[in-house]
Amino acid sequence: MKRKQGIYVVIVFCIMMLLPTTALGVFYADAGGPYFAEVGEEISLDGSYYFDAWANPLTILFDWEIDGIEPYDFDDGITGLSPLITFFETGIFNIGFRLGLEMQCMGECAENTYFMYTDDFTTVTVTAAPVPEPSTFLLLGSGLAGLAWYGRKRKKG
Repeated sequence: MKRKQGIYVVIVFCIMMLLPTTALGVFYADAGGPYFAEVGEEISLDGSYYFDAWANPLTILFDWEIDGIEPYDFDDGITGLSPLITFFETGIFNIGFRLGLEMQCMGECAENTYFMYTDDFTTVTVTAAPVPEPSTFLLLGSGLAGLAWYGRKRKKG
């Protein structure tokens, strides 16, 4: 009897892996975004819009792909639903969010744990911090000069 249960679990698992998970309505990842930030500004990623119909019996894993270099390995050490990250150079960066489900085998299986996952990608646009224009400095300087002139005139009078 135990062997039959294990076979059924493996068959169902294989069918689920062959079909797109969104077609089954089981679970999907949502990376939020697109995100916008300035160089050196800390931003919060938001993966809280994911959907998981099986949240109770399974362990849910949240991983982020930040470097955007293919192949996407999701090993950047960024985990959780809303991690804080900082970019130190300008550009448009591809980032990914992986929702993984860890399932325990209920019968005789080669391994005791199986993983299913789904990914979603978005972008982070990082721009340079705005630099004041020369006309702004000219306006500020003339205002300070005017105040100095007024103060000097007042002191004499």
